[in-house]
Amino acid sequence: MRKIIYTLLSLTTGFALTSCSKDFTETQFHQGEQMAPLSSVEQLTSFVNGTYVKMRDVYYLGSYYRAYGEVRSDEMYNTEKTGRLLGVSTYTMKTTEQEAESTWKAIYRVIGNANIAINAADNLTWGGSNDPVETANEIKRLKGQAYTIRALALFDLLRLYGQQYAGGTLGVPIPLQYDPNASSTRATVAQTEAQIESDLNRANALFEAIGDVVEQTSSSEKNYISPLALKAIASRYYLYKGDYAKVAELSEEIISSGKYAVAAKDDLQGTFSKPDAENSVFELTVGTTSSLSSDSYDFLVHYSPGYAQLAVSEQAVNLYEAGDVRKNLITSGSLGGQTKYFLNNKFYGLQGSNNIKVIRYEEVLLNAIEAHLRQDPNSGTRTGVALRYFNELRTQRGLAAVSAVTLDDLKKERVRELVGEGQRYWDLLRWGAAIPQLNSAGNVVRSRNIGDKLLAFPIPKSEVDSPNSGGVSQNEGY
Repeated sequence: MRKIIYTLLSLTTGFALTSCSKDFTETQFHQGEQMAPLSSVEQLTSFVNGTYVKMRDVYYLGSYYRAYGEVRSDEMYNTEKTGRLLGVSTYTMKTTEQEAESTWKAIYRVIGNANIAINAADNLTWGGSNDPVETANEIKRLKGQAYTIRALALFDLLRLYGQQYAGGTLGVPIPLQYDPNASSTRATVAQTEAQIESDLNRANALFEAIGDVVEQTSSSEKNYISPLALKAIASRYYLYKGDYAKVAELSEEIISSGKYAVAAKDDLQGTFSKPDAENSVFELTVGTTSSLSSDSYDFLVHYSPGYAQLAVSEQAVNLYEAGDVRKNLITSGSLGGQTKYFLNNKFYGLQGSNNIKVIRYEEVLLNAIEAHLRQDPNSGTRTGVALRYFNELRTQRGLAAVSAVTLDDLKKERVRELVGEGQRYWDLLRWGAAIPQLNSAGNVVRSRNIGDKLLAFPIPKSEVDSPNSGGVSQNEGY
């Protein structure tokens, strides 16, 4: 794999970072020199915290990765007001495309940091405790977070660059440890999924080993992976894999914990900005320093003074019923003489000052509803559970409870609840639905079906051409 630099960023926005030597502050995925091993819990903590920082990169969860899940869907589209995301939305990407290359690098930097943490020794010293059991448990807790992060990063890479929807069998490279001399090849989709599941299972085992069941409830803690946050991330993964029994199991553990709640209808907007919202399961701290500035996702979806780059489709807007408070998150504005709709009131931290809500409790509920409906649609028990969760969400959105829920209802509800959160494209793909391609006016110009080679992003040319990447083949169609 190409030399990927993953610099341990100084943390000025919510994390406390222990300083390290130069060996730990600037490393490469394939370095010329062997990095010194971590020797303390303080250094391990630094690498884990630095990994969270890297997750908020503008080309990862800070902005663009979420945009990819919208701009290729039927719920949002590219207004083409600027040149941003044009190749993505029009399926004209090149192997030198900045989005493809920068996202690839950003996510592998996350994996690089996670790998260093995962492969650290289990006998590190710790100035915070003289108790060997306490020290061992702290190492397990940190490594549990690192395993979860690596699983999520591999999953996001697989969805974007893997061939599972593009008619092929190739996944992505799976680096599992620091090795200055390693060369990389692409694993298969099945191998990549197996590694994701292995990482999720390993993280769960580490959390269970220390009995870490006390869940985060404060803003200072929700920006770390917790045992229930791990299960929420896993429920997302298994939903896309179609393992509905596993999704139901994981979701029920989160729901039954009583640690989270659907955002109240009169505080829905506020939950997207405040760091201690009751519906937040896992979020990334950005902080008041507004480190993302005008590169934030908020700028992409905001009408003014944002870029007005991603607009909500009329199809999505028309799904909202009268009285649905979620419709208040959408505003209209004129662009090119045409009325368009924007998420001004959902993502409004224009300088990137709001925490990034990676997964919310509402998504967990929606996952559970779908899992119960798909397992046995004729089961009164399962449909009853699904209906209860469905109405729990509806009533907190200002709507009356209903007497029945179907898969079609669930699919529409995912649009109403999750619009702009980067899920729709992946939903359509996993459902095997046609992918509508919308133009700058929000009109469908064509549809792309599963098997279309361009549904997968191109592997960056710089990666394929690297001397360390002889086995990293390009996706077909590029």
